[in-house]
Amino acid sequence: PAKDKAPNTNDEPARDDDSPSTHSNDQNKEKHVNVLAFYFADGKEGDNHIPDSNIWRRIAELFPELNETEWELFYNEHYDSIMEEFTRLRERPIKKESEFSENDIQNHTYYVAKYLIDLAANGDHPWTKVRWKHLAYKHPIRTSRRWEIFYSEYILTISSIYEALRDIELKRVRLRKRKRV
Repeated sequence: PAKDKAPNTNDEPARDDDSPSTHSNDQNKEKHVNVLAFYFADGKEGDNHIPDSNIWRRIAELFPELNETEWELFYNEHYDSIMEEFTRLRERPIKKESEFSENDIQNHTYYVAKYLIDLAANGDHPWTKVRWKHLAYKHPIRTSRRWEIFYSEYILTISSIYEALRDIELKRVRLRKRKRV
């Protein structure tokens, strides 16, 4: 993220964090601040990168609850909060792979398998639609790149868990259908 606010391409004046926002409510503010801060802290944008329209497009594709323009407006409105969270994320100690317990690894394989199940439930093919930033945002114990590496190292375990979760979901669907009849 830039040290200066991104230029507002909508010719609207930038707002302070305390002003009312037409694009986000207080309930979603924290989530959106976290999305942007994590995106910049985890991304390849660099500390001095000035966000441009390509960044807003990529963020809107990853997190479609706001469109490109709304993400840019949100960034301008809540710049200080985003930078505070960005700094906190950048300064957090990164846990080395060897520091994770066996229980942690089991939980992480479940997180990936569950994420793949959720993709499939949305009609996406889970093995081609993986967006590691989604998983990294939901479980910030790893960066998106480290989730991708973890996946490649534990693919057999993750696949087994995925199959088991999918079977459970299919059984639930069958039971619901039987109850309707």
